Amino acid sequence: MTIASLLSKLGRRTPLFVTVAGQVIGAADVVKADGEFRHPNHGRVTSVAKHAFHDGDDPIPTEVVNAWWINDPSALETERNNMALAFPGFTEVTTDGRPGWTGEIDTGRGKHWIELVHRRDHGLPSVEVLSARRLERRAGRRFVRSPHLFTSGKLCVAYADDWNADEHDAVTVVAWAAHWLAAYSEWRFTSKWPSEGAAVEAA
Repeated sequence: MTIASLLSKLGRRTPLFVTVAGQVIGAADVVKADGEFRHPNHGRVTSVAKHAFHDGDDPIPTEVVNAWWINDPSALETERNNMALAFPGFTEVTTDGRPGWTGEIDTGRGKHWIELVHRRDHGLPSVEVLSARRLERRAGRRFVRSPHLFTSGKLCVAYADDWNADEHDAVTVVAWAAHWLAAYSEWRFTSKWPSEGAAVEAA
């Protein structure tokens, strides 16, 4: 199944998963055992939580006295453990005093180095592709900017309302970024964005 045909099934409420390397796969052959999803060829996979791509201005962070990782250090430790299982190739980083993650996503049609950075207010983290100067495709003699980017050029992997800080963490955002990059890779080849997000997640 091609990425385009896989992603086009989203309207039919098909759960999606992301491999450790970052490839988006369908639910076929994925089984849940001991609290985790596994695929016979890809091993452990991560469910893509419901989300919708969009664009527009970057979110404005809410002013907070203390960052969430200072108020609740155990939440960041839990995230470290989750990332080690889901995306072990990612490395924890600190950007402007904020925790984050950097690593490579291999969509199967291209490799992209990304950086995810948390917000102090525990809102939806920002995601930036570090391996590309511009996210665009050639259209004749000109270049067309990719859809679903914030004005800053960072990825609009989800609406702010899709993010639930009590349930989601960096693993969720990396899976969303992998989904975004799979759609972007297809858009570069076909000029059609194959998905507007994930309508359902695996239970």
